[in-house]
Amino acid sequence: SSGTAAAAHARVEMHAFELVPSNAAMLTSLVTLSGIPATVHALAVTNQSGSRVWAEDSGRAGFEATGALRNRGRRGAWVRTVALDDFIDAHAIRNVTFLSVDTEGWDGLVLRGATRALSRRAVALVEFEYIRRMERVQGPHALRSTVGWLGALGYTCFYQDYHGYLARASAPCWRDEFAAVHPAGWTNLVCAHQPEVVAVAQRSIYRA
Repeated sequence: SSGTAAAAHARVEMHAFELVPSNAAMLTSLVTLSGIPATVHALAVTNQSGSRVWAEDSGRAGFEATGALRNRGRRGAWVRTVALDDFIDAHAIRNVTFLSVDTEGWDGLVLRGATRALSRRAVALVEFEYIRRMERVQGPHALRSTVGWLGALGYTCFYQDYHGYLARASAPCWRDEFAAVHPAGWTNLVCAHQPEVVAVAQRSIYRA
């Protein structure tokens, strides 16, 4: 019962980062109306702080399939960048339970911006998206290098499918064919370092 009491009094703190200004405004309104313990940050998360990227914005909230651009586009705004390590340090965040990244091809750079936190394994669970645009942003073999880099930091990564199954992507199971595009055009991976969490994931692996 003591564990239940501790969980009941645990303070939940959530941070949402949104590149597109109209989406950030919508999310801020939703958070305010719902009372969710979250803060919305109109920032672009990448591997370095203090620069800026261009965010395409039609002005209609809800558009999701757009990534940051290095050059100015036709409609939108310049958005300031932040690296997660700098944000974590500035807000004195000791541990992150769940880090979910969906940045339309910039996911690898976002994770590199959390190198210090990941190196000390302050992030329990990491989820990120892979699409082919990741290769254009981060270079050839972006997925293989990201999975390998996370493995060197002690994280084991698994593909997620739509039926509750996982497939191990980390060594020794990596194959270059894993970078082939999913029929839907994207796929998600989840990574963990805690042995008990990895063991649960291993039990969820699909076996034909």
